[in-house]
Amino acid sequence: MRRFITFFAVFLLSLPIFAKQIIAPLWEEFDTQTENGSRSSCISSLDTMISSLDSMLSDSSFLYVRDQNPELFALVSNLRDLTFSTLTLISDSALSDSEALSLMADKKHEMEHIVFDILLNERKIADKAQFLYSILVILLSFLGILLLFFVLLYFSRQKRVMELEKTVESERLITKTIVQVQENERTRIYRDLHDTVAQDIKALNLFASQLTALPEQNVETKELFSKIKFLGKRMIDEIYVVIKNLTPPELHENYISSIEDLCQNMTNLTKIPCKYLIEPKITDKLLDLSENQKLHIYRIIQESLNNAIKHASPTECSLLITGQDNFIDIFVTDDGKGFESLSGKITQNTFGIKGMMSRANAIGAKLVVDSTEESGTEIKLTIPIQNKSAGGK
Repeated sequence: MRRFITFFAVFLLSLPIFAKQIIAPLWEEFDTQTENGSRSSCISSLDTMISSLDSMLSDSSFLYVRDQNPELFALVSNLRDLTFSTLTLISDSALSDSEALSLMADKKHEMEHIVFDILLNERKIADKAQFLYSILVILLSFLGILLLFFVLLYFSRQKRVMELEKTVESERLITKTIVQVQENERTRIYRDLHDTVAQDIKALNLFASQLTALPEQNVETKELFSKIKFLGKRMIDEIYVVIKNLTPPELHENYISSIEDLCQNMTNLTKIPCKYLIEPKITDKLLDLSENQKLHIYRIIQESLNNAIKHASPTECSLLITGQDNFIDIFVTDDGKGFESLSGKITQNTFGIKGMMSRANAIGAKLVVDSTEESGTEIKLTIPIQNKSAGGK
């Protein structure tokens, strides 16, 4: 590109100066002076032309043209040499004036051919320069249009990105609001269960115990009250499991224990073994997460285990928490019957997965569900931890 621009500039700007603006006027003056001039006037005109050509050939700009157009330089050099040889010949005192003028006419004809070739060379180069100029204009116009296209494309994409970011932020805000409402409702329900239903069942058990202790009761009545007392106790146990699930988890020092309790409560309630393993190096990273992240992680694990119990009929479940320096991986798996949509892909609405995905998106995490009817289900939650404030508090 640099050589092209240099070549273009030299021939477009320099050649008219040297050829058309110097050679042509010089030759016109020389032709006029020598047309019907005397021998001495011809010698003077030749000497003047030689001086002009010498100045031209020694000019630094023209020397640069020599490198770009050797043909032009050679023509000008030939014209100078021919002019000098003509001057030498007609200056010979051995020639008469008529012989000198006759020789001058012959040489002038040769010089005229060289001047014509110089001007023709310039015309060819000027045409070429004009063509290159047209190409350059077209190329610059194309580049300008291309640049404009990419600028418009860039701003269009930036606009779409901003709109997408606004949409994502709006969805996160909606998710955050919904989750907060859910947590508030969970708190209200578990308090109502604890303060009303649980207390009423405890009172019912107390009354059943008192009735059982009455001496006038027959054996069948006592057995009936014992059954009522047993059912009441089981109801209390089940209600406390529900209350435990509704209670907000401990998000500080006992957060790890809260996650372990999810597996333990599942085993105690359903008698389905739930294996639990957390790598020691991940413990501190979990505790360093924001409260909002911890709450969403806890609820995703809880929902995954509940789904397994309700829908998969597994014989075993497992919870594995591992990771590296910049992320945490949480795996919840079961060996149940699994699930698939008609298309072979899991839909977001399947068994509350949409809610779990919303929670994952709210904290900048990624949720992947892998499930088949034959091999069960694996739910993988990946939480990036480069930015500890992800998800907000």
